[in-house]
Amino acid sequence: MPRVLVAYTEQHPVDLERFRATIDAAIDTVEMPVESEAAQADAVIAALDGHEGLFIRSGYLPARVFDAAPTIRMVALHGSGYDHVDIEAATEHGVLVTHNPEGPGPAVVEHTIAFMISLLRDLPRRFERTADGDWSGAREVLPELGRRTVGVIGLGTIGFPVAEALLDTFGAEVVGYDPFLTGERESPIWPRFPREDVEGSGVELVELRTLFDRASVVTVHTALTSNTDGLVDRALLERLDGGYVINVARGGVIDETALAAALDDGDVIRVGLDVLSSEPPPNDHPLVGRSDVYVSPHVAGVTDGYLARAAEVGGRKLSVGLGGGRPDYVVNPWVV
Repeated sequence: MPRVLVAYTEQHPVDLERFRATIDAAIDTVEMPVESEAAQADAVIAALDGHEGLFIRSGYLPARVFDAAPTIRMVALHGSGYDHVDIEAATEHGVLVTHNPEGPGPAVVEHTIAFMISLLRDLPRRFERTADGDWSGAREVLPELGRRTVGVIGLGTIGFPVAEALLDTFGAEVVGYDPFLTGERESPIWPRFPREDVEGSGVELVELRTLFDRASVVTVHTALTSNTDGLVDRALLERLDGGYVINVARGGVIDETALAAALDDGDVIRVGLDVLSSEPPPNDHPLVGRSDVYVSPHVAGVTDGYLARAAEVGGRKLSVGLGGGRPDYVVNPWVV
């Protein structure tokens, strides 16, 4: 029976009961410190001795973790992001790494749609005004999501369901950009939605510049990698000419200084962010404290269904991977 270590923090727990019920393994746990990335790495190294698998909710895995853990064969991440793991080092040591977009996915889709409607109708300020007894906007005509063109960047486990909801529920026009679907780049991650399924749903695949030319609402659903760091820059934002931007993926995908400038210049009207490049952000962050920027504290995927879903999926992936198979959403499949 394999030994699996579960790493978590008090702020970011794991549904251990659901995880244990999903995987046939000896389970140990370690509560991670929160004071620094170095301390988190030290805690994992101290606890990993003799374990073949690691299921981690929160914490950084630099190269020295893999250097110090000769028995580890697989890491399963609790969430969808994997920019906090040294994938190159894991691969060099023959360690399989999976991420888990299925866990937070349904909740992030909901959060994205909520952001869209809130941005278009400026709901937070309207709530504040009526709470103060101001009903002056009672007869104002508000924008309708279904009459808008929405650009979806990244059509994976989260982005494609967002597109489907926009098409099927709201009747919006959807243009999408995904270089893996169009063959511009090859993706090591499997499975992916087939291009014919995406286009058959009604999504029109376009180049990134065309997406910003045509969309009035743009939503970001791509991992932070060397290819996507700063992907949405000032030149793209200028093409919106009065639009709305949502990011529930990773802060670094959008150039935040450029986004603030686009707001100042009127190229962007309002912004919804669940992620920032630095969390929590410094007081002088250019997007914090603005009335035209709605910020939620990286909670889009954290709902009452998330913990159970993530634990079940993580347990299944570890069972498959430690059993010699290839689980879904491996970010370095050449290890298999």
